[in-house]
Amino acid sequence: MISMLASGQEKQSEKLLREAIYQEEVNGDLSEVIKTYQMIIEQYPDNRPITAKALLHQGMCYEKLGLKQAYKTYKEIINKYPEQKNEVIVAKERVIQLEALVSNLNKKAEQHLKEGNELFSQWEYESAIKEYENAIKLDPNSLLAMNAKYYIGQSQFRAGKYDAALAVFKKLIDENPESTIAPVTELMVAQVKYA
Repeated sequence: MISMLASGQEKQSEKLLREAIYQEEVNGDLSEVIKTYQMIIEQYPDNRPITAKALLHQGMCYEKLGLKQAYKTYKEIINKYPEQKNEVIVAKERVIQLEALVSNLNKKAEQHLKEGNELFSQWEYESAIKEYENAIKLDPNSLLAMNAKYYIGQSQFRAGKYDAALAVFKKLIDENPESTIAPVTELMVAQVKYA
């Protein structure tokens, strides 16, 4: 009786997984498919082959949507499902690809910041702001982006656009109150108000 129940659950989980993969590949509604994969993961945690496959496809959906959750999902497969060789191999390949992509984006963002600083030093503030904005787009949640935002404020200040500079500095403080850049930004707020 127990083996019949287990067999029925296994067939049900396999059926759900096949349907989810079909939805992913044919319909492409990735947000909904992610929910289905999550349901499979939660309902069938003891069926490790199915759970690992569901996680892998969930990670691929996150990746297609450009979400950082993909990296975390692939690492979960590698760390929690080592016996699922095929899924681990694919997850490791994806992790390597994502790390290379992130490294490339970081290098490009650093280059934009460097170019922005060069333009800033030449008093070409509008062009510098564009470079800083490009750096932020490539790596929005990083220390580099925080620095680029600060230099946007500096550029606005140097260009005599005090209201714009004040808005940039205040937003930077609001978004990062505990950061190392907050104190110097607060000094800039005072300087802009004085100007």
